[in-house]
Order: sequence, then C-alpha cells, then structure tokens
Amino acid sequence: MITWEFPVLAKYRFAVAVARPFLEAGPSLRTTGNLNSANPSHYGFTGGVGIETHWKNVNIAPVIRYTRWAPESHVADVKAVANQLELLVGFSGTQDSNLHPLGGRVSLGAIAGLTLSGIFRSRTNRFVVNDAVIDTFSGSGTRSYLPGAMIELQLPGRFSVEGDVIYEPLKSISRTVVVGTPAPGFLPGSSEYASPEWKFPVLAKYRFHRERLKPLIELGPSFRLPEGQSGFSHYGATAGFGFEPRMRKLKIAPVLRYTRWGPEKLPEFAYEIRNQLEFLTAFSF
Repeated sequence: MITWEFPVLAKYRFAVAVARPFLEAGPSLRTTGNLNSANPSHYGFTGGVGIETHWKNVNIAPVIRYTRWAPESHVADVKAVANQLELLVGFSGTQDSNLHPLGGRVSLGAIAGLTLSGIFRSRTNRFVVNDAVIDTFSGSGTRSYLPGAMIELQLPGRFSVEGDVIYEPLKSISRTVVVGTPAPGFLPGSSEYASPEWKFPVLAKYRFHRERLKPLIELGPSFRLPEGQSGFSHYGATAGFGFEPRMRKLKIAPVLRYTRWGPEKLPEFAYEIRNQLEFLTAFSF
C-alpha cells in the first residue's frame, strides 16, 4: 500500500535562546494507492513536540508526531492501525527578517465543515423471486465531515483569491427488505458505504467594509477527483456567502457554499444530486 500524507499544522515556539522547543497540532489528510486489500481512512488529527536548532543558515527541527486517523469507512481485508507515531527531522533555511515567508498578502490555514445536502438520489426497486417480495433502497448516507487546507492571496482593494483542497467521503446507504422466504443472494439488511473524493475550489472573494465583522462573497470554479465514481463530472461552479471576524492575527471565516456540478459523464448511470450545499469554516494566519 502507498500513501501520501498532507499534515496542516499550527506551530508554537517557546522563547529559548539556544534550542527552541515547539508544539504543533492540526488536521492531516492522506491519499492512497496500490491498496493490496487495505483501504485506510483519508483524514485524521496530528500533534507533535520537537526542538529547533540552528547550524549556519539552516534550521534543524527533529520532532515526534502522533496521528490519530479516523475510523475506516470501507470494508477491507486488511485493517490499518489508527494510531501512528513518527520521528521526523525538518530542514529549512533561516530568514533574514521577521516578514511572513510568503509575503504579507498570502495566508495559509485549515478548513473544517459539514455537508448539508445529500449526494445520491434515492432509488427503490422491487423484485419477486421464488414467491418472495424483495424491496431494495439506496440513497445518500449520513452527513460527512469535511477537513481540508487553504491558501489565500490578497489582491488590491477588498478582493482576494482562495484555493482549497477538501476531502469528502461520499456516503451512500442501501437497504434490502424481504417479505416471504428469502431468495438466494437477497438477504435482508442495511449497510453504508463511503468512497473518497478530493475537491479543489478556486474562488474569487470580496469583503465588504465593516470594522468588526466583514461580510464576504465568493465565486469560482470547482474541480474534484471522485475515486470509485467514474460517472461523476469533474468540474462545477461554486458560490458562497459568509462573515469574517478578526482575532488579532487569526482570521476565522464561516461560510455557506453552494456548488452546481456539471453533467455526469455517463448519463445512463446518473444518480448524483448535482446541487450540493456545505457549511465550512476557514482558520488562517
């Protein structure tokens, strides 16, 4: 099994002259390939402790990181361990000034949210097999939590551009009800399945002038990689409305987003609800 991990961590350094201890914490995302009978979850939470030292113009930061991955939503023969412990060493160049390394107009942060609408259309079928009446139902599953990361570039005036990467498990449920003698292969029961999806909205934002609470609107294209859903469209349009209160250097921006996805690539298997609604909150510096 091959995985790529993308932790988005906030760090705090203690004021010590020689070697500065630090703490870090934040969400972690991962994508997988070559599963070999495994199917681990795609998000979790990471915390770490380390020490940062200097050698000439290089920062050296050994750190011990602990990650707790979310429960697996897929049925797999091999289960991944939810608790992960790592020893890592980071190397970076020292700064000549106290300016933001990416410039004062660039903000980095994390996103957390929740789906408010369903993903799949409801479908019901009835069969009669060997004097048994079999009803099957399928549709959207429970609401999904949406972890992610964001980067924002401030433009002249009140405009900015934000790019996000968001992980969403596409949850569906299925139920089978049998009246009479169960037919082979049609046992009563219910199950929920989730297939991973990575979304990449690129949004132009405008903030209205207010002293404490700034209303904002956003609009732009969205792209996605829905694994296991080959018929889904890979593009759409997103619009949102929210507010941004400011707490010193931390920006918090809750927003309600609507996305209209493009037509399915396989219309004969069109069972996605193309209109989707989400509530998201961005935390950035």
